[in-house]
Amino acid sequence: MVPLAMARKVYHVSELCGLIDVALGDLFPANLWVEGEISGCRPAGRSGHIYFDLVEKDARGSGVRAKLGAALFRRARLAVVRKLRAAGDPFKLEDGIVIRARARVEFYPPHGKLQLIVDDVDLEYTVGRMQLSRAAIRDRLVRDGLLERQRRMRAPEVPLHVGLVTGRGTAAYRDFWDTIAGSRFGIQVSFCSATMEGPRTEREVVRAIRTLARLRPRPPDVIALIRGGGARDALAWFDSEAICRTIATLPITVICGIGHAIDLSLADEVSWRHEKTPTAVAEAIVAQVRRFTERRDALLVEIRDAARAVLERRGDRLAATARELGDGTRAKLAAEARSIDAAASDLGPAGRRLLERRRAGIIEREDDLGEAARRALRDAREAWIRAREELSLTRVTAGVRDRRRGLDALADRIGAASRDRLGRARTRADRAVVELAHPSVRRRVARLGERVDQVGRALAGEAERLL
Repeated sequence: MVPLAMARKVYHVSELCGLIDVALGDLFPANLWVEGEISGCRPAGRSGHIYFDLVEKDARGSGVRAKLGAALFRRARLAVVRKLRAAGDPFKLEDGIVIRARARVEFYPPHGKLQLIVDDVDLEYTVGRMQLSRAAIRDRLVRDGLLERQRRMRAPEVPLHVGLVTGRGTAAYRDFWDTIAGSRFGIQVSFCSATMEGPRTEREVVRAIRTLARLRPRPPDVIALIRGGGARDALAWFDSEAICRTIATLPITVICGIGHAIDLSLADEVSWRHEKTPTAVAEAIVAQVRRFTERRDALLVEIRDAARAVLERRGDRLAATARELGDGTRAKLAAEARSIDAAASDLGPAGRRLLERRRAGIIEREDDLGEAARRALRDAREAWIRAREELSLTRVTAGVRDRRRGLDALADRIGAASRDRLGRARTRADRAVVELAHPSVRRRVARLGERVDQVGRALAGEAERLL
């Protein structure tokens, strides 16, 4: 019987790996082009090599259909970097970037691993793919009416609460904070950190924006999405359809400062406003608050000036009214005095003397018009009304005597300062009793009494209004 070991060929592991490598070399050409998305990219170490996987995703874009390891050794990597720099750095070799790589298939025996050894990258393919993807996303945003939606929103009148989305501790973060703090307007900033470059950018930026929009009790007046300056390829992460739709459908205005002076991302296009730098974003917010305070101060000045003008016009009208009242009162008193003078001219000497004394008494009381005089005038008005009822040819003498008693009572109320003056009036009243005894004088006094009634009513009305 032949031993089993002699009947079959037995390979060492190294021999088998060598055969696999030879077979792969015979099966595949030395250089072939492979398309795939970079995943698990590890930065170059001291060796200068980078390693990553090229993956093909399923139709949904979430699952991996196939994966193959790849290596870009130092010399080939430097050549690719020079090509990217000459093209303006349209992208970086990092996770999420779909590339078309020239490579050879190799089996590495120490690891027992099949891998691609990449020696070149087709830049035009990746750039064109990115541009086509960007154009398709933009077309969908236009179709859904989202590209201009934020710009149709009303600007916040006074953005004193700002939501900030950027990387924590970055230069963009510090520049924004320094500008806001230096304004001294007391602007409140609510911060939510997010990765601003790389495959996590889309997920974290969307989460941060939505978190700020849900703040309670008061969401921000405006949200600032900022990052520091960098290569043009970093803008590609903000061409994300998810980021753009989140910004466009937000009920809060968004200002973008992605930090590139020449190119714009789709996030810039869909936002309410975009600036070139994080500092410019902060300055735009501060300028909006400053404009509000300037408008407020101008309105306060207008209100003050308008109120002052109204008060001045009212004061002028009051002064004019006071002058009219004073002039009217004086004119009426003067007219009544002239009327009394005219009536007195029809009387004899005794009647004229009596009217002169009464007129003098009125003038004297007018000179002493104070609080006590006002009360006295009220009493005098009531006494005048009673005197009108009592004035008749048969009761003239009794009326004068009653008036003397009224003057006595009035003297007690006015005080010591007026007693002497009223005493003289009482003496004149006593003499008037004798003079009024003559029949012709009594008839004239009766007629004059009616006239005095009219004057008395007018004077009583004026005194009541002045009091």
